[in-house]
Amino acid sequence: IAGIRRESHDKKRSAKILSQVLEMRCLPKAETPVSVLRHVLAWQPWKDLMQLIGDVPDASQLLGSSCAVILKAKSVVAEIVDKLTECIVTIEELEVINELRDNLFKLCRQLDAFEKTDYYFDNAETSLRHRNKENDAYRLQKKLVDNFVSMYEILDLGESEEVVHLSILSKRNVSKLPISELCKLSSSG
Repeated sequence: IAGIRRESHDKKRSAKILSQVLEMRCLPKAETPVSVLRHVLAWQPWKDLMQLIGDVPDASQLLGSSCAVILKAKSVVAEIVDKLTECIVTIEELEVINELRDNLFKLCRQLDAFEKTDYYFDNAETSLRHRNKENDAYRLQKKLVDNFVSMYEILDLGESEEVVHLSILSKRNVSKLPISELCKLSSSG
């Protein structure tokens, strides 16, 4: 990356090497959106690569098609911030974000610098806090329902359609549901 920043004859050679690295390490194609998100948040060079595109005027030209990989990583970060803000992030994505939150915030700061805004970092930080509170509230409600169903079964109070329905809902896999859907489940359950 430093070789591309310098004005030298090695600039093209450095760009070629970086392009080869990006092609080898680029975003997984056949993977799930969650694995792509994990890759973007976990691979440390993305921040510097995004900064390179913003700082070096001819970086896009030097990197050629590899520049699209960097821009794709940038769009993954922008999309996840929008999903957090709009309350449509899934539990599975939220778990990845919480695990790699510091990296997300670094990438958001880089996007803000790139686009000369405060949108990404401010929204990521605030929205993540809200989504975690909503997820915690759902988990608490689920625990209460599980305890109720368990006590109902222990007390052997007979068959109840409502209790059977609650038990089925409580065992449902919600990892791929958006937080907004969990909020609906919690308020209607």
